[in-house]
Amino acid sequence: GGQALEVARLANGKLRSGRPVDYAGGLFVDDRQSERVVSHSGLVVGNRAMDVLYPDSGIGISVMCNRDDIAPAERARKIALLVKPGAPDPAFDRAIDPAEMKRLGKVGD
Repeated sequence: GGQALEVARLANGKLRSGRPVDYAGGLFVDDRQSERVVSHSGLVVGNRAMDVLYPDSGIGISVMCNRDDIAPAERARKIALLVKPGAPDPAFDRAIDPAEMKRLGKVGD
């Protein structure tokens, strides 16, 4: 898809009402503190991940954990602040915390 796909993938979506949302083509794209932040978290029972990109600064952070009692989003935030003091927080609240994961793991058991 080349450049056209990349542009489309990072374009924020809109609801039917026309209200814009911060979710793009599979990624959260936010403008925070005048800087673009692209992020997404993921999890499967026993595995968690968080990816954060600061495209304007050329910084990318990826945290992967093979434990369900670690919050990779929080670790990614701390790493971001180490490599880029004052880095804006992505919407880390989208990551599910370990207690919530345990609760979800019981659904259907």
